[in-house]
Amino acid sequence: MAQSAKLKDYHEFTAILRDGIQRTGMKGCHCIVALSGGPDSVALLRGLVSCGSEFNLEITAAHINHQLRDEESDSDAVWVSDFCAELGIPCNMVEIDVARLAQEEGIGIEEAARTARYDALLRLANEHDSSLIAVAHHRNDQAETVVGNFLRGSGIAGLRGMQRSRALDDQIRVVRPMLDASQACVLSYLASIDQDYRIDSTNQQSVATRNRIRNELIPKLENEFNPAIVDAMVRTAEQAREIEEIVESLVSDLMRVALKYQDKDTIRVDCNVLQGQNRHLIRSLFHQIWRRQNWPRKAMNYLSWDNLASLTQNAGAVTLPGNIDARRRGSLLVVTRSC
Repeated sequence: MAQSAKLKDYHEFTAILRDGIQRTGMKGCHCIVALSGGPDSVALLRGLVSCGSEFNLEITAAHINHQLRDEESDSDAVWVSDFCAELGIPCNMVEIDVARLAQEEGIGIEEAARTARYDALLRLANEHDSSLIAVAHHRNDQAETVVGNFLRGSGIAGLRGMQRSRALDDQIRVVRPMLDASQACVLSYLASIDQDYRIDSTNQQSVATRNRIRNELIPKLENEFNPAIVDAMVRTAEQAREIEEIVESLVSDLMRVALKYQDKDTIRVDCNVLQGQNRHLIRSLFHQIWRRQNWPRKAMNYLSWDNLASLTQNAGAVTLPGNIDARRRGSLLVVTRSC
């Protein structure tokens, strides 16, 4: 009887999640779980709760209301609050006017929502003395990210897609423990435990670039070119990640001598140090700087990064997405972000 119960409890999703917990170093940690109420984040929270005692996890949920869908957004927040209460999980509710933020920052809604979301999650992690933020990206999300980055011309760094674990600051990491699970696997798991979830109606609207990739482009690629396109994109991401690990090691050494000043709105780079350096390394240097600064990267394409590399070799100035200006001043490249 005990063995039958054990087999009933088993699901491919929970096996993948357990492996992801181990690979991302979540054991024994306090974790903030980003919970939208959609199927992916609901599966993540249910899965983490089901194996929380096994890995000595302390879990706090966080729901970010972007205020983009009026009553639907408010209804999602109520549902999430009730769901967490049923599970006995504390939940922090945060409201952000993303449309206003996008207008003030001069960036798109998608980028503004992402920036606001991670800022809020980082703040909550600090308030709760948590070292991890868990998000519910899965295998299909990874494929969409790789395709989107390819279309923007973001280079090899973009082709590696999302990282399984990434530092947001010196103390806090964002982790993706279910990155190896497919969307079908996630939905199968939820069905197996009879768990409902919320549906974001805007996900079906092919207005945002991400939605167009998900709803139109990838299905077309699957139907007309390669039915295993998701697997192909995930393999590409893995190979690009291996290459970029080598590049990042070289870039880290370069940054220690090239980056002369840094605060939240300004960086100064010593161009003398970069004379004669490989062009790809210089572009990758700025990728890393943007990531560390938490500056918007979605609108940055190959030309944007290459223009920065050009300024390390020659005089000039360039305006970049996100109210960012770069100007050569003598041997220094000064990059500033205005609010």
